[in-house]
Amino acid sequence: MQVELRYCNYCECEHPVTPEFWTFKPNGKVSACKKKVREYSKKHWYANHEYSIERKRRYREENRQILRDKNKEYCRTHTEQRALAAEKYYEANRELLKQKTREKKREQYKNDISLRDRHYVTSGLRNYLFGNKKHLSHYIGMTSSELQEYLEHTYEVRYKEEFPGNEYVHIDHIIPLASFHSREGMLIGSHYTNLQFLKPKDNRKKSNKKVDII
Repeated sequence: MQVELRYCNYCECEHPVTPEFWTFKPNGKVSACKKKVREYSKKHWYANHEYSIERKRRYREENRQILRDKNKEYCRTHTEQRALAAEKYYEANRELLKQKTREKKREQYKNDISLRDRHYVTSGLRNYLFGNKKHLSHYIGMTSSELQEYLEHTYEVRYKEEFPGNEYVHIDHIIPLASFHSREGMLIGSHYTNLQFLKPKDNRKKSNKKVDII
């Protein structure tokens, strides 16, 4: 089939009249050569980028709630597309993302004293269940075997099912460690009455939200 050609004064050559090379008006008529549009847009951006950035910033501030509502609606109606896009991006950038996560955690661990304290307490609890860190019994109020039995009971009461094993659960602080402001406070907050076994998804959902401690 014969393809219509159109001469572009900007490129000084002919292009097929297709969306690959031309932009079109709403009525279907050819508007402009795409190469010309790209070059013009690029020059316009470099000549006015500060104004453009300021205009976009001002628009976001003036329409913050509208944009937030639009974003919520988009997220609600495009859950599958967003999940697929996120999975595709992760697969394509797996090693880079892992490296960035490691670097971020190292930086946080280096600068955040409370994070180091939480790590000390949570790792100590796991070790205590395996019979190590016996000095923590003063804070926990039970032997390691008693604690294991107690935590299994909390799981069975909550989920109405048989305990699957330590590798399938998280040790959760009912009052999160983030609510305590020192290592000593976190250790006191690790008393067995503040501990429970949760499934990983439930523990992540519960998160680490602070509560006021009187």
